[in-house]
Order: sequence, then C-alpha cells, then structure tokens
Amino acid sequence: MKKTDRVRPLVAGISVGHISITAGTLAIGFRKDGKVYLTSNAHVFTDNPFLKPEQIKVKIIVQPGPYDGGSEEDYALNYIWHQKLYDVYESPPPCPISQAIDWLYYKLKRKSMVVTFIPNHIDFAYAFPVVPFKNECFSDIPDNAKFVGHIFAGSPGFAVFCKTPKYFKADWLWPWVEDVKAGDLVCKDGRTTCYKEGKVIYSSANVMVNYTWGVAMFYDVVITEKIAEPGDSGSPVFLIK
Repeated sequence: MKKTDRVRPLVAGISVGHISITAGTLAIGFRKDGKVYLTSNAHVFTDNPFLKPEQIKVKIIVQPGPYDGGSEEDYALNYIWHQKLYDVYESPPPCPISQAIDWLYYKLKRKSMVVTFIPNHIDFAYAFPVVPFKNECFSDIPDNAKFVGHIFAGSPGFAVFCKTPKYFKADWLWPWVEDVKAGDLVCKDGRTTCYKEGKVIYSSANVMVNYTWGVAMFYDVVITEKIAEPGDSGSPVFLIK
C-alpha cells in the first residue's frame, strides 16, 4: 500500500486534501471535548486559507487527495476550523509607534518606510474524521520522537515548519515539545517523500510565503535541511535528537 492510495483506517503521513485542492499530508490529532480531531495545514484542509473559518462553505476533505484520485466517494474528514492566514496587504491594527513615525516623516515631507505586517505563526487546520483512524504514522517514527509542528513551505534548499504545539494549545495525542534549537535532528512523515530526517538550521526565523491566494509573512518558524517536497505540506514533524 502506498501513501497516495486510499488508506483505511486513516493514519498520519498519507495523502489528503480539501475536495477543491490538489493533495497534502494528514498529520496527528488531538482530543477536545471527548472527540478526536485530525490536523494538517490550512492550505490543505480548506479551499482558501486566507478566508475566515465561517467563510469556508465546502467542508469535504477526501483521502487520498484529489490529485491522487480522491473524489467525494473518498470523503474522510469534515472541516471544522483553521487559523486564518493574513495577507501582507491586509491593513494591520493601528500601531502608535509606526503612526508617530509616519507623522514625523510627513512633517519632514518624506515617505515613511515603516511596514507592519499582521503576524502569522502557524499554517494549521483541523477536521473531524468520518471514517476510522489510528493514532499512528504510516512510516516507522522513532520511539523517542516528540511532535513539534507541521511542514508548510520550502524551497530547493530547505524546508519550513511551524511550531504548532507552541501556538495551538491542545491535548495532543503524541508526546510533544514547543520548540527546537539549531542543530537538533528532526524527522517528518509525508505524502511525497515519506520518512525523512534533517537538522534544524534556524530555530526561529521569519519567512514570507507565496500562496495561490495571497502572500503571508510568518514569524518564529523553523528552517531545516531539505526534508520535504510539494505534497508534503501538513506533514507532522518530530524532534528525535
């Protein structure tokens, strides 16, 4: 069985996606009010992560993801909530300091260079499984592994994950930690590149990410060696050493 196949029961590391996108990766879950919810990126579980949760009208998430042949017959999870992403062009809340600087530049008849972005910390969503699931990963994750976040971006030379347990407090179904440090060894289990290990390069970085729907500025995210490719978005990341 492959990660892009129809996998039942659901486990972390397999292909999944909102009915309107291509495909990403299913991650681990958490418990809330007696129910278990499974997680991934907002851009995997929604058709537009820049919308507010109440604006998501179609809530069908299929496994495998549509790119891998998933259709409404493969309905596996029902969208519940996502952390809205803020575009760099969205107006930030008034900042007294930046307003004062803008006023000073205006008096000096110069243009202000102060730019304030609404901060993003996590690309995250959760959904309720409507088919059976197991609290396991598709690949063999080391016994000492501690959940630390979700892969959500990358480039030809590195991967980026957000510190989900730090910014979304929950009763996670896996041992977890809030943070990592440079040089730590992490691993992930993803749809495209399966199990892969790499070292943390920067433990707290700011990155700008281009999405189909907009551009988001992220703060306090982690940059690692190249451990992910397209389709690995949403992969659970674990600290192992």
